[in-house]
Amino acid sequence: MRTTAIAQGDLVQVCSAEVGSGVRAVVITPGAYNARSRYVLVALVAGKSHEHPFEVSVGTQNVVLADYVYPLRTEQVQVVGRVQAAVLQDVLAKLEALLFER
Repeated sequence: MRTTAIAQGDLVQVCSAEVGSGVRAVVITPGAYNARSRYVLVALVAGKSHEHPFEVSVGTQNVVLADYVYPLRTEQVQVVGRVQAAVLQDVLAKLEALLFER
């Protein structure tokens, strides 16, 4: 059983047949949801940019793909770090723009 909660903004390593083992992702759901449902929604991290409008830069080489969102069980992810608050806010803003017409 997991002893630490998975929080929004955590950088996780995925172990899933659907997504692939060793893939990294950013948790986009709040910790309270993750703890209650035992699921997390994650946005995948890619190794290089393709200048796509829904990419958010993470460091010098990686990008978060805000439009590549997957539901995973909490057992399928391992926390390996956190993204900066500004990166998380950019990811959530792009996801909001994708989902809600204004």
